[in-house]
Amino acid sequence: MLELLECAGRIDIDQSESPWRVMITTSADSRRLIGVRGAHLQALQHLVRCIVSRLDSAETLFTLDVNGYRRAHEETMRLMAEKTAAQASRQGRTVVLDPMSAADRRLIHTALSTRSDIRTESLGEEPNRRVVVRPIFL
Repeated sequence: MLELLECAGRIDIDQSESPWRVMITTSADSRRLIGVRGAHLQALQHLVRCIVSRLDSAETLFTLDVNGYRRAHEETMRLMAEKTAAQASRQGRTVVLDPMSAADRRLIHTALSTRSDIRTESLGEEPNRRVVVRPIFL
């Protein structure tokens, strides 16, 4: 796939966790592979999943990452989730986040799932679906 895109890079697969992490390390080509807000990376992952599913009847779960972009983005989303939850809890009022992808909403819900002082829900319709963080008054 990288050859077809004329992008030089190294591919490493980390099978120690599920889903597997397929990491592409590249130099100048990373913006082409990542795209705006990871749109190209998401599309590339979808294409690779389609190819893998045709080659292997067993469903292989993996995430595709380029130069650590996805891992850094996930950490940024977790930090934003914690900051938002602290704000909602401290101020005692609901905080509505900007619209985001289903994957980002899932990250927010998962990051805050263990907190007992707030709850999260998704509201709206695509592409304007967003996460709402509500304080729980005990």
